[in-house]
Amino acid sequence: MKKSLKKQSLTIIKFILCCILVIGTYGVKANAEEAAIDATSETPYSYNVESGKTGSIIPISFSKAGVYTYKIEVTGFADTVHVDFLKKAEATSADDIASFTSFNGTEKEFTKVIKEPINYYLFVYSENPPAGAKTIKVTCTYNVPETEGKSVKADEEVKAVSMDGLYYSIKLKKDSKITVSGDKVSLCDSKKEFLTSVPSDGDSVSTYLKKGTYYIKTSAGIEKFKYTINNTSTDKNVTQKKAKKIKVGKNVKMKLYASNGTKGALYYKVTLKKAKKISVTADSSKLLSDMNVEIYKKKAGKVPYLSGYKEYGKKGKISFNGQTSKSIDSLLMEKKTVKLPAGTYYIMVSSTSGGDATIKIK
Repeated sequence: MKKSLKKQSLTIIKFILCCILVIGTYGVKANAEEAAIDATSETPYSYNVESGKTGSIIPISFSKAGVYTYKIEVTGFADTVHVDFLKKAEATSADDIASFTSFNGTEKEFTKVIKEPINYYLFVYSENPPAGAKTIKVTCTYNVPETEGKSVKADEEVKAVSMDGLYYSIKLKKDSKITVSGDKVSLCDSKKEFLTSVPSDGDSVSTYLKKGTYYIKTSAGIEKFKYTINNTSTDKNVTQKKAKKIKVGKNVKMKLYASNGTKGALYYKVTLKKAKKISVTADSSKLLSDMNVEIYKKKAGKVPYLSGYKEYGKKGKISFNGQTSKSIDSLLMEKKTVKLPAGTYYIMVSSTSGGDATIKIK
């Protein structure tokens, strides 16, 4: 059903684009075909937009596979500048569009991955340009793609150039807090499984990692990144035997290790001298994945007595579910307040992304 709806939506979008494109190339007036660009030459190509025209259609040749950067500089355009790659000079349907993007301002640099030699038409235009002289300057650079990632040291600035994305290994000699900054890259575990990622280009993400090997994964194209090791302590209550004693009514700050499953979980122990109704309030506002909380009566890691989670980026009480017939209520569903018999309980907390969080038992 979902595939059918998705296909139907794409068909509708394609139909709308076709309607827009039926009058020449997008229905706008462009220069006649310009002198061709050799994308491997790194030579600036300049074009004057004819009076009364909205842009230029420029043949561009990518003579070999690789990663290209192309810089567009314009003068005389007052609003959004559109940059489209066309399969033929006169685009009359959506199938004639290879890719499209746009920018505001006078210049912008883009990256394009070319899998095999191909010729396109670069269509640079503005829908409502002001009268007067308008120019377009295009400069392309060919970047040799790397075939495999390498081992990266802390504070080393990396410029990754790849056709399909690469994995760069990092090795931590001890449990550490690290910060990954740069473009939108991902942090993965030793099996190259996703843990967390930099939210957006030029941003950063911090988390805690246990000692070992990890990977930073880049996407196709050109991405820059580096990671730093923060000089800060980490939590040591990483097994049930090392569970940290906590008291009811006290905030518990935690430094969760990023991990898939419970390999990076932290353990806590609370003792109730008599039966008591409790609730667990969590602050996962700094996390980039959900916080999982499981309560055990005996050995942690087996079937939990109660389990629940708090969505990442939020604060509030955790809703718990009973998991077995030995639970206080085998039919318990989404309860924020539960009554526990007297005894000692172990609490296991984990999060795929890791990070700083707090819980409080009331």
